[in-house]
Amino acid sequence: MLYFPKLIYLDQRTVNNGGPLLGDHSKEINVYQLDWSGFNHLPTMYNNEVNSLLFGIDANYLAEIERNQNRAIEEWNYARDFDTCIRDMCLGPAIAHVQVVFKLIWDCTYYLQEDHSKWWLSNAMIYRMWMGQTGGGCVSRNAKIDELRETADRLYLQEYEAGQHGDILGRLHSDFTNFLIAIRKHPRVFPKEYKMLRFKESYVSPFTGEKH
Repeated sequence: MLYFPKLIYLDQRTVNNGGPLLGDHSKEINVYQLDWSGFNHLPTMYNNEVNSLLFGIDANYLAEIERNQNRAIEEWNYARDFDTCIRDMCLGPAIAHVQVVFKLIWDCTYYLQEDHSKWWLSNAMIYRMWMGQTGGGCVSRNAKIDELRETADRLYLQEYEAGQHGDILGRLHSDFTNFLIAIRKHPRVFPKEYKMLRFKESYVSPFTGEKH
């Protein structure tokens, strides 16, 4: 079974979606927060950041988030009696749908976050979601951590060569590097409520369809 944190509705707020060029174009948005109860924890600093994120989600975004979430669960739970490498390949669509879910959710921070430079927090959410739901080596791969590291390194090098060392991209590179170091050192110890949430009922293997 594949599990996602729940989107919890908080309230409705008025935001300005016009920006500095268009002026005041106010609109009402529904504000949500992710409930990570039962999921493993990131290192404290990043865990607090992810827990505190707010999302202004309209009906169109919400429908697409739910559609991709349902597709991810359907693909992940489908029993495939294949060779391991082929079976792993067939899980690609499920992993891609998870990516879309959290990229959509992260995009909904736009009106509610002052600092938009930490775009990698969407991958931190994906990383946290996969912890305990797949093998340890697959968590970083599914969250595309290595690809992000390559992107951050490339952007930092471009900035350095342009003589802009220490500006926004330099700070972004530093923040992301610190995140990578933190998650590598952080032990993945499942809290008690995580085990209760996932295993209090029979577990159906996404690979064989057998109950455990």
